[in-house]
Amino acid sequence: MRVLNCSYPLSNYISYTQYDVIVAVLLVVVSIYFLKLKLNKFAIAMIVIGGFANLINRQFINYGCVYDNINFFGLFYSNVYDLLLCTGIVGLAYDNYLR
Repeated sequence: MRVLNCSYPLSNYISYTQYDVIVAVLLVVVSIYFLKLKLNKFAIAMIVIGGFANLINRQFINYGCVYDNINFFGLFYSNVYDLLLCTGIVGLAYDNYLR
């Protein structure tokens, strides 16, 4: 089952185009910062790929929405790109703080 997710943070204050630009700039800045620190490049790649894939899906394919097609036991829905982002963030946290 696919669920169309049109919500995003700060949706009451900025348009989804502005949100996408802000997220794209943050993704580039954060990825450059982490690469200069010589952290886990695989985790950074997962974050960048997941983030930009969500942006492309939201901006060019569904015009402000993404399809969440993975059902987690009826609790919430997600998509593969969100899982890439979360896995990359967990990988960076593990690499930096737990190792």
